[in-house]
Amino acid sequence: FSFELHKGEVLGISGLVGAGRTEVLECIMGMRPLHTGSIIKHGGEYFIFYTGHNPHFLAQGKGVQTILLAKSDDLLHWKKSPKFVLSPKSNEYEINDFRDPFVYYREEKKRFEMFLTARNKNELPQSSRGVLLRALSTDLFHWEIEKEPFYAPDAFFAHECPDRKSTRLN
Repeated sequence: FSFELHKGEVLGISGLVGAGRTEVLECIMGMRPLHTGSIIKHGGEYFIFYTGHNPHFLAQGKGVQTILLAKSDDLLHWKKSPKFVLSPKSNEYEINDFRDPFVYYREEKKRFEMFLTARNKNELPQSSRGVLLRALSTDLFHWEIEKEPFYAPDAFFAHECPDRKSTRLN
């Protein structure tokens, strides 16, 4: 949704418990960072994969950034999938830089693919650890991150917001 607020106006946000009122206000006030994601429609439902940013996880030894999921029937009302969390499973990637999911269906392979950005944990300088990863799924709920990065030029601090475009030449 979008809105405009002018000087002297008062904004009220209403909704049922769990509808996201608090989260919207926290984003507006800058208390909660709003991050990237992508929406895909499958089987009559919409799925949004987005970057969860949880700075309080650092003290617990968990990754600050993870990939989360919410579903909707109408693109207006979303329900988080609390059991879905995609994060690095190995010591190869930094746990605090794992974000920017872009999901698409690859018809010729009959599977979903997700590009996401991360940072290698290796001997390279901090400014050269950015990688693009690809994860694969047949059902949007169970993802396997490919062992080797999809793109790792050893040249960037981090990649941002990957996308995929298909071009067919006649």
